[in-house]
Amino acid sequence: MILSTLIYTFFLIGIGLILFLFFSKGRLQRFAIGITIFLIILPLCFVAFLGIFKSQIQQGKIFPQLGPILILLSPPDDIKKPLGVAYLTPNKKEYNLKITHKYLGNHEILLYFKKLNSYDELEKTKKELFLTVEFKYGSRIIYSAVSERPISYYSYAATENKSVISFIRYNVPNNLPINTVLQVKIKVEGNIEQFIEKYGPVRIEIKKGSDI
Repeated sequence: MILSTLIYTFFLIGIGLILFLFFSKGRLQRFAIGITIFLIILPLCFVAFLGIFKSQIQQGKIFPQLGPILILLSPPDDIKKPLGVAYLTPNKKEYNLKITHKYLGNHEILLYFKKLNSYDELEKTKKELFLTVEFKYGSRIIYSAVSERPISYYSYAATENKSVISFIRYNVPNNLPINTVLQVKIKVEGNIEQFIEKYGPVRIEIKKGSDI
């Protein structure tokens, strides 16, 4: 949306400069030509390039440094789709998933459960569980992380009428590679059975996070 607006804005400014160029003469005309090339044609070509190769840039195939910026300006349709999902089960502490990171930037491991009505309720829940995660490529562990206790980063969202806690945050490609199949082992410590009794079904998701 933002990318389309930029292209449209440059197009309108370009039309105005071309009209000015058409009606100007001499030194003023040469100045108008330089301004048109520098302020309109070059940026417009760059923006058009971003639009044409948006998907490849966001997935880190070309110019990976621009990936997170372009994701912010023009989010892909599937940006919120989870990379992996598991449901907490009483007496089960390990959950194994297989995922592939599609986009550059920050990612999160989140817990979804029933919507809580106050900040104080959410404060209590974030101290009840503790997560560790290992990412493997083949048989080799290439990255591991733990949730801090108490959890340092969390969020409260009305998505699906659920509360959401972010346990672990990491970055692609700083911590993990993109477009690579990885095995993920998530260990959950705490009284899982009691947590489920209090807050209902609990879903673990790995998904793209905010880059802001």
